Amino acid sequence: MYKIRLLLLCILCYSLMNAQNNIHFTQYYNAPMTLNPALTGQFNDAFRATAIMRQQWSGLSTLSSSEYLMKTASGSFETSLLKRRLGIGLCILNDETGSSIFNSYRGYFSLAYAQNFGDNYLSIGVQPMFNLSSLDRTKLDFGKIDESNFNDNVSYFDLNAGINYHHDFGFFLADFGASATHLLQPKEQFSKVPTKERIPMFYKAYATFKDWEIVNKLELHPGIFVGFQANTTNIVYGSNISYKLFEVKGQASKIYLGLWGRSNRTNVESIIGLFGIGFGKTTFMASYDYNTTFATREQYVTGRTNTFEFSIVHTFTPKVKPPLLEDNFIFNPRF
Repeated sequence: MYKIRLLLLCILCYSLMNAQNNIHFTQYYNAPMTLNPALTGQFNDAFRATAIMRQQWSGLSTLSSSEYLMKTASGSFETSLLKRRLGIGLCILNDETGSSIFNSYRGYFSLAYAQNFGDNYLSIGVQPMFNLSSLDRTKLDFGKIDESNFNDNVSYFDLNAGINYHHDFGFFLADFGASATHLLQPKEQFSKVPTKERIPMFYKAYATFKDWEIVNKLELHPGIFVGFQANTTNIVYGSNISYKLFEVKGQASKIYLGLWGRSNRTNVESIIGLFGIGFGKTTFMASYDYNTTFATREQYVTGRTNTFEFSIVHTFTPKVKPPLLEDNFIFNPRF
């Protein structure tokens, strides 16, 4: 237990002064509103609902079976208006460290505007964000440090923005985009001692491809994501492959397998396996990160450093359409 407390303090030490958590998902393509606000409302249906959860570094020998070091969960709901030119969405996210020692709650409101060029389009998006972070001091041993010098709660407003280009190549679809988080560079300071430190901007770039048919019923979905924040670099790359099982009323059911990698600037940090299944307009995916670096550092903790990620994506159009979705109404989300 001493080692795990020491590790948690190392992870939280910088956060206690200026919390600057870098939110990221392995399945970045299944969390569009945390990836890029320009993706809001850009899909072939009336509504899209997504949920994704990442549970990182569970199964360590110094933790109980139900504990983890980090957990991030997010849910979003979005739609489009004006023949898919205007996307509107709401996203809620909770980032938790050390079994609720540190919690960050975020709410995102996204707006995106898209300009169509035939089957292709260019979209830009903005995303006001409110963040509330809390620290449970009862779960930490500060030693000789006066814990009264720390705040229990910190909040701030922020702004994110991005751009995305979608292109239909005929035999596959592609998205190329870039976004920036923490444009206002607010302070998130738990320490009552004033500092000039601010949250550094988080820059993201990606290219994703889907529905690339190799042979009958077999498709590739490769991609790459690159993120930069301060001195940290996060790169995710690889591909999913899908096989069409059957089709009912025009809706295909597929099975997915994937192999991905995660790297920093110099080292491969994780090898990632993925399994998923799609039933029509609903897709479930689960991935496992095998960490190739942290698990070998037994001077901190021992164990497998398990990291799991689960996602659900569902798109739909109501059978009884609201007035805003009728074909003869000016706000038509379809082409």
